[in-house]
Amino acid sequence: MRIYKLRLERWLTIGLFSLTVFFVGAVSVGFYTQLRNAVLTRTQDQLLSINILKNRLVEQYLDNQVRQGEELFLSSLSEVEPFQQIGFTQRSKKYDWQKAVFIDSAGRTFSSADTSPAWVDSILQYTKPDYTSIGLIAPSDGANSEFYIAIRSSQTALVLSYDMSGLEAIMTERTGMGATGESYLVTEEGCMLTISRFFPDTIPSQVLVDTEGFWAAQVGEEGVKIYPDYRGVPIVGAYRRIQLPTKTWVILTEIDVAEATAPITELRNRFVGLSLLFLLLSWLISSWLAKGLSRPILSLKRNINSLARGKLPKKQLQPSQIREIESIADSLNELIQALNSTANFAQRIGQGDFEATYHPLSEQDKLGHSLLTMRDQLILLNDQKEQLERETKKILVSTQEAERERISRDIHDGIGPLLTATKFKMSSSDIPDSTRKEVTQLLDDIIAEIRRISSNLMPAVLSDFGPGEALNQLVWEIQKNSHLTVRYVNDLLAESQLGKEAGIALYRIAQEAINNTLKHAEATEITMSLTEFEDQVVFYYRDNGKGFDLQKVYQAQGKGLKNIQERIGILGGIVRIHSSDGTTIEAEIPVV
Repeated sequence: MRIYKLRLERWLTIGLFSLTVFFVGAVSVGFYTQLRNAVLTRTQDQLLSINILKNRLVEQYLDNQVRQGEELFLSSLSEVEPFQQIGFTQRSKKYDWQKAVFIDSAGRTFSSADTSPAWVDSILQYTKPDYTSIGLIAPSDGANSEFYIAIRSSQTALVLSYDMSGLEAIMTERTGMGATGESYLVTEEGCMLTISRFFPDTIPSQVLVDTEGFWAAQVGEEGVKIYPDYRGVPIVGAYRRIQLPTKTWVILTEIDVAEATAPITELRNRFVGLSLLFLLLSWLISSWLAKGLSRPILSLKRNINSLARGKLPKKQLQPSQIREIESIADSLNELIQALNSTANFAQRIGQGDFEATYHPLSEQDKLGHSLLTMRDQLILLNDQKEQLERETKKILVSTQEAERERISRDIHDGIGPLLTATKFKMSSSDIPDSTRKEVTQLLDDIIAEIRRISSNLMPAVLSDFGPGEALNQLVWEIQKNSHLTVRYVNDLLAESQLGKEAGIALYRIAQEAINNTLKHAEATEITMSLTEFEDQVVFYYRDNGKGFDLQKVYQAQGKGLKNIQERIGILGGIVRIHSSDGTTIEAEIPVV
């Protein structure tokens, strides 16, 4: 089963929008339902009032017709004139009947012109003496319904028939009923008595009413309900029964639900449009809010992913309007800052800067304490390395100087005497004087060169009297063989504590410095001194030459300066070299 994963921003947008939809939907449905119920309740109350009013009007109309018929019946007992031909016409105009039949005590029948004996017999068979009846006359094909009023005594009878115009006038009065409202009468058989508003060309008796309201009224109930009418259209209907002396009619007052709820439907449609617009705006706002909420969380995610890959983020997280997220961001920023500090510290000690400082975040900062422990171990290892290098170089230099001393001694004590003996041998030989002098001179030059080489390798004065006097001799030879003016001060103590190795190193440093001056400086003066203090000996050297670029010399890996620095380093001393207008060398060697 594949699980679709959405981005946080999308989740937040959908969540916020869903809440908005739920809220708007719940409020809309609740508001619409309550408003619709209120409108329907008001409509039901109005229909009920109209139904009651029309019921009273129908009852009054029928009572009035009965009362007039009874008055006519009583007057007919004293005189038959009302039922003569001229009397029928005048009376029908006054009492609004269609047909009239009067039977006197002698059994004589007086009736209107269009009245048949069969019609009279069909009505009288459904009436009782001493009883006023109201009933319907079954319509013939294509005819409208009629109702009759029959008044009988033991020997006389009066039957009057009426069309439905009077009742229809009451029913069709639609004040407050709208475009689909109507009131109509229904017989107990379910046939419509008055004209249908929706089927005006149809004979009412041919319209059957089989509705919930009709059947409820038939059993004596009164009220208002929503149900489909005889057309099958949902309506709001008020219903009640009209109880006649011999019949039961039902009066129904109805209006289509669609019309009753039309204002609320229109309001609903407008509200739907506004809701859609509001939901669109809500989606935009939800997207904006989701983006605002997700941005710091996504920044947290990116920074955490970077940290998971070992990459420290360059940018810190921006403050958030959400307190919890801002707290997390601050903690993560502190962590990033601490890791940056830790990384910088690790990089510096990795580059050999053991003077770098670092403060652990807390006593529980294992990484910080581990780095400090590593730094201390590196310092120890570096010290051991430097000590080992110094010892190695010291042994190498000592071996070199010892070898120089041995070679110098071998040359001085071995080759020198042999050459001197050869010179004396030549003096007593039987060779021509010119040749003897030439060979003797050559031997003298060889002996002098051997002595110079022996002195350069290891001056005897250095071994016998120390570096102070050896430098004195070196200065004398330089001034003798070059154009340089050398000012030298020897401030070594008479009982100098300077060791042999340190003395040789100072002599070699002076040799190297003078050699560099002679080769490169184009100088005319040299100032040099050896000064001994209680705990150190200071060597000072300066020439007035053209100087040189220290950085270029170091990059070119010049051996002269490197030898000077290495010899001082072996002895645990420090050296400072400056070169601009001339070259200055200051070396400090501790006295052991």
